[in-house]
Amino acid sequence: VDRGHDERRGPTLRQIVEDLVTSALSVTAVDFRNATPLAVWSLRAKIGDAPAAARLKQYQEQLFAEANSLAPERGKADSWAHCQRSAGALAEALAALGWIAESRTLLELGRDLPKGFAGFRAGAALTLAEAVKVVLPADIALQEHFLVSAHAASHRIQDYPFCLQTVAQVNAIRSRWWPAAAIDLESVIDRFVGNPRAPEFCAVHRVRVALDYRGEDTYTLPIPENVRNAASLRELAGLHRLSPEELLDANREYRWSVDQQLPPGTEVNIPDPDFVPLLAARLAAEALAVGVPGSRTRLIQRLLAPAASNPTALDTVLARLLLSTADTPGPLPAMLLSLEPAPPQPETTISEGTWAA
Repeated sequence: VDRGHDERRGPTLRQIVEDLVTSALSVTAVDFRNATPLAVWSLRAKIGDAPAAARLKQYQEQLFAEANSLAPERGKADSWAHCQRSAGALAEALAALGWIAESRTLLELGRDLPKGFAGFRAGAALTLAEAVKVVLPADIALQEHFLVSAHAASHRIQDYPFCLQTVAQVNAIRSRWWPAAAIDLESVIDRFVGNPRAPEFCAVHRVRVALDYRGEDTYTLPIPENVRNAASLRELAGLHRLSPEELLDANREYRWSVDQQLPPGTEVNIPDPDFVPLLAARLAAEALAVGVPGSRTRLIQRLLAPAASNPTALDTVLARLLLSTADTPGPLPAMLLSLEPAPPQPETTISEGTWAA
């Protein structure tokens, strides 16, 4: 196989395979855990701890310096979306101090950063949309920008099972849990904590809906036609690594048969344990943004258990729990006082393979 690169025809098959295998063997997960220590610094600054306020400012300067070193090129961008997530987490932390102008600047930085791996970008964009809801609830345009960015990035994930899973997760957040104006938050959280895998908390697969943002160049792996055209619960169960019985149970209100061909655009509930912590983070943001002081702390605290299986989501929920006490800050446990955020952009050596929108 030719190892060269023809600028007119793009990378060779061997280059594509090498990138994918290197990625698979080098990294299994890159978690983000900076939101909680930033929230701790915020609460300390809130009670007059000048060194904590200075550290927040220093981290902000470090983040902007790191952002200025990035470029929209493979290997030089925000590969793991850590800068994006740092911008959102810091924006929420500064907003708790009333530093809204600085928070807005950070959210705009998150919007403008060079994009990296699509799988990481999709989750980070959802978290940034939540951060806008917390910090700038009236800025609907910026919320929608991040939601569209998450949608587009989910389409561009190379591995098609992961692509379909992420698309279904983003679909559910956008169609069922945004803008959430009519949500009875306390009732929803009661039901969610009681049964987080109930049909209403499922991800959402849309039958035969095109992945409009997915590239069709030589670097994008094709999705098989039988995958794109799957339209029965039996076919969809295979794509999402579920049994037909699981899909029948999750969609029992519709009384579909397992082999019934569903019309294009039909929304099918997909039970997905990986969606549970993402929805916990979404509900925590809603509680922080619109909840009544005092009750919002209690609501967010209940979301820690559903978030626990995902370190990044757990970090986000815990940070929002801490920030919910900003109006009445109290002593913090010693273990929290010792937390230190990692640099905004972790060092990596693997080549880039799946690029975001």
